[in-house]
Amino acid sequence: MDRAGLGIGLWASFPIGGDRTFSLILHRHPGDMRDLTEEEERDLTRLLPHLQQAVRLSAQLGALQARAATLEAASSHVQGALLLCGADLTIDWCNAAAIDVLAGTTLVARTRGKLCCPRAHHAQRLRDAAGAVASGAVRVGRVVLTGDDGARLHLRIAPTRDTMGT
Repeated sequence: MDRAGLGIGLWASFPIGGDRTFSLILHRHPGDMRDLTEEEERDLTRLLPHLQQAVRLSAQLGALQARAATLEAASSHVQGALLLCGADLTIDWCNAAAIDVLAGTTLVARTRGKLCCPRAHHAQRLRDAAGAVASGAVRVGRVVLTGDDGARLHLRIAPTRDTMGT
């Protein structure tokens, strides 16, 4: 251990699911053979529940990321354009069909990470609909944008809930 620059160690291990275990090993400096002081032991005892919580949250996050990746892969096969936006129209995610729609229309665009409309009156209608859905004033917002050539783009705005209930 001295060659690795590590002295004696203290470790804590606990299961994190399946056959996996989380271990934290704390080493003293090489040559320092002291036992833990009461203060060090107290500090480590207070730290352990927080470490367990961090590991649990990490495992949950990993599972959620895997589910999100599966949903993302499946949504690429959906022919409808799907965008996940915040109330301020910041685009958090979109599927391949949405990317195609954004590339093929002048009625909406992705600008600095937000869904926006070049025309002021379209932009206001979109913001109003998103705000009404976000505030709960309506369950579903609908906006139809019409271009000079008569082309129409139908937008449906539906609320989502994340795992935190927001």
